[in-house]
Amino acid sequence: MSHPSRSYRSISLSGQTRPPTIQPSVAMKSAAERRWNEQLLRQFASKPLTYSEIVNGIDGAMQEAATQAELVRPGAGFTYITEALGVWTGRANRRIGSNGRNR
Repeated sequence: MSHPSRSYRSISLSGQTRPPTIQPSVAMKSAAERRWNEQLLRQFASKPLTYSEIVNGIDGAMQEAATQAELVRPGAGFTYITEALGVWTGRANRRIGSNGRNR
């Protein structure tokens, strides 16, 4: 999984150094990615083989699409991944077209 870039410039105010800051948009994207990742782990932790297959099936484009979906609606990143990979979650999955949108 990718990690957002951070600004490592420290700012000194009256001899004290502040830790580097992260842009709000980067923080939001990181939180969205973390949410769908944690949901995958919670759902499939008891099935290590399935979890491993899912993780290995996620490429950079799918990761980005899932994160974008999660930014729009919490839970949508997990749904995107499971539907795109055809993973059975105990619920019927909707089909995803070639443009990544539900049909």
